[in-house]
Amino acid sequence: MTAPQTFPTAYATARNVAARDWSRRSHLAPADRFTLAVDAIWTVGYAAGYRAAHHLVTQQVHASVRAVAERTPTGDPRRCVAALIRAAAEVAERCAPRTPPTPADILAAAEATTDAGASPASSPCSTVVWSQALRAGALAGITTAATDILIDFRAQVGVRTLGRTRVAHLPAAEWAAAVLIAANQAAASTPWIAGTTNPTDAGRRAGPGWASQTTSMKGAL
Repeated sequence: MTAPQTFPTAYATARNVAARDWSRRSHLAPADRFTLAVDAIWTVGYAAGYRAAHHLVTQQVHASVRAVAERTPTGDPRRCVAALIRAAAEVAERCAPRTPPTPADILAAAEATTDAGASPASSPCSTVVWSQALRAGALAGITTAATDILIDFRAQVGVRTLGRTRVAHLPAAEWAAAVLIAANQAAASTPWIAGTTNPTDAGRRAGPGWASQTTSMKGAL
């Protein structure tokens, strides 16, 4: 998905793919035909949610750490700050969702909201599958982004430096963990991820556009 796409645009794409698959697979058993069409919606939705949430975490980490950088003394503390900024930038560029199959409970919910013989693309079940796929992908994107940033940060800084350096009045390792926890919480509380708004209608951009902006920020400190 490219940066200009919004969730409604991606949702329309998912339904179009499902409708095309449904029409092309009329030779299959009804249950298999239905499952494959649902999978098409799930796959697009999961990837959209993953990328958007992954972006939220990397963006939040970058903004938070840049704010700390101005108040951090030079030497190892500043190098730790720079390392976390670089890690966020590099992880943003590596956003690559791996979509699992549609879970059995989501497939069952889709079947329960669809008339026999109807295409999932034109059934109310499409919104059920889409919303669940977005949120499942988002949670995976949040977890992966935070984990990868922490791994990259530790590799760049090194165990010895982490053990002897303090940033923002905390040991460097604790400071980085606190930044990532705050970023995770901020991302998870986003209305469409938290479930307080309908992600089918959410208009926020869902593409990984921030990654291209962070490349030039590596080594900025």
